[in-house]
Amino acid sequence: MSDPMVILAVAGGGTVSPENIGDLLADFLLFDTPDEREFAFYLPADRELTTTAVLDTASWLGDNRAGFTAVTVGSPGRKGKTILEDAEDEIGDDIGDDDDGAAEVLIKVLAEARERGEEAYLILAWGPEDGADDSTRHLLELAQDAGIDVKDLTAGLDDLGYVDEYEPEAAEPEEEPEPEQPKRRSRAKQDEPVEELTEQETELDADEAQTEVEGQPAKSDEMPDLITTLGFVVQRLDFEDRANAAAQMMQYYNRPLTKAVRYHLQLLLEQAAENGSEKAAEEVSEPPADTPAKRRGKPRDVDSDVIKVYVHEGNKTARQVPGRGRPKKGEVTKEMTRAEFNEMLAGDYTEF
Repeated sequence: MSDPMVILAVAGGGTVSPENIGDLLADFLLFDTPDEREFAFYLPADRELTTTAVLDTASWLGDNRAGFTAVTVGSPGRKGKTILEDAEDEIGDDIGDDDDGAAEVLIKVLAEARERGEEAYLILAWGPEDGADDSTRHLLELAQDAGIDVKDLTAGLDDLGYVDEYEPEAAEPEEEPEPEQPKRRSRAKQDEPVEELTEQETELDADEAQTEVEGQPAKSDEMPDLITTLGFVVQRLDFEDRANAAAQMMQYYNRPLTKAVRYHLQLLLEQAAENGSEKAAEEVSEPPADTPAKRRGKPRDVDSDVIKVYVHEGNKTARQVPGRGRPKKGEVTKEMTRAEFNEMLAGDYTEF
């Protein structure tokens, strides 16, 4: 039995680098692997909901020849028009109620997909701390009301959830007992002479203290780096947030400390990716002559893979579209192996 199709809607005003968006979505969908999931994307073409994260997602899909459907209601705005121009299909007014906006239609698409037995996710670029804008918060609330799983694009696609109206009541502070008054020493004991340490004993105590300090390593090669350490810290804090929510029988959400650590971890990851990209490119382009290239995993015969191709007989064009999409005017859908597709392109047909 094949896995159900994955239906994804991407939105949110948080800041994520295009490289991270591509890497996270590719890992989530097992993209370009033998276990690649069949998927379909829905992107908002809306004056408020079409953000940089949405545009970068559309670019990643275009670079990988994957289509998407635009969701538009009312005025799309300048950025939304870009989404409409690149989309294979568009929906909107024909799905929602009269007073529904693009956000409501986007959630309805995910809810209907889940009812059909498909996996539906709202991928939301949430943003640092509580800095999400009103449109992003509104989408999260709609998704939670509809029971849609929400993933945070700014936090490695971790589950996203928060409580807006209900907050746990602050526990009443317990009355602190009055501090116990120190007992007065008897006059006889007060008059007793204090035993002074000899010079030899003083030096011995100083040596022991120095030994204890020197016994604590200031830095060890076995210690993880800062990014790895912060990753463990985020996992621990997130675990505590979930445990606290379960103990209080309330919805799970991250406290400000967890969000702050996760935000700074994300910044470090983006900086590391930017600083290491040129070096990584040099290492790949100039491998040592005496070191054979390493292959990861078991090689796969991709030429025998069966793919879906849209063919335009009149224009002599053909294109492969992963995921779910619709052929354009004049195109017909054909199934063939990747080797047969390459033979078409080597002949009279042109890929576009």
